[in-house]
Amino acid sequence: MAGGFDGKLYLYSTENDSWNEVDIGASPEPIDIIAASPSTGDIYVGQSSKHGGGLWRGTGGGAKWEKLTDITVRGIAVHPKDPEIIYMVDKVTYLSTDGGKNWAKVDTAANYGVLIHPLYPETAYLAYAQGVVSARHDGTITSQQQFYLPGGMTRLEFNPASLNEWALGIWDYPSGVGGLYYTFNGGGHWLEVGEKMKDTRILDLCFDQDGKTLYIGTADSGFWALNIEEMKKDSK
Repeated sequence: MAGGFDGKLYLYSTENDSWNEVDIGASPEPIDIIAASPSTGDIYVGQSSKHGGGLWRGTGGGAKWEKLTDITVRGIAVHPKDPEIIYMVDKVTYLSTDGGKNWAKVDTAANYGVLIHPLYPETAYLAYAQGVVSARHDGTITSQQQFYLPGGMTRLEFNPASLNEWALGIWDYPSGVGGLYYTFNGGGHWLEVGEKMKDTRILDLCFDQDGKTLYIGTADSGFWALNIEEMKKDSK
């Protein structure tokens, strides 16, 4: 799946080795966020633009689409076992426990994304500029953790093979410096990753399923793959 700059969604078919354009009724602005339900395979697409936005759900491999809300979306997370539990983030966090029919605000200003780790799915992690808020799926805030790093968060992702390993993009907009950071102990200590990522604005992070490779999308430095096992050896 890929989001287009014009509000279109593109689905890649392995059967005919081609990309197929899908019109989901979004505004003619970039598609910002794409996620999928681990249990059902349903596709969730979020958009946040000056002309509007919203959250859409695609079923049947993207054959059928419905719009769930007009709220603009900067982050999406679906519970890995219970598809009725859906989070989305705009300037605040919203939670649905009935598959997107109704939404309630979560009492936090977190607005940089939301994650549910597959190894510990009963907690949602809500990212804000300088850290993470943890919450139960009834909306109760359980803890808050601050990251003391030189800038604000642009992207946070958990290693699916380890609850304690996180990758983080940091960027300081006034000075134009930042880069990629990694923790092996749940945010207690952050390691700045490599010269090639220094002062690079991170737009997206994605691990492969076994957690051994991290894929990094940047604003102006291309697309990268990081070998996590090699980084572990180098950090010792």
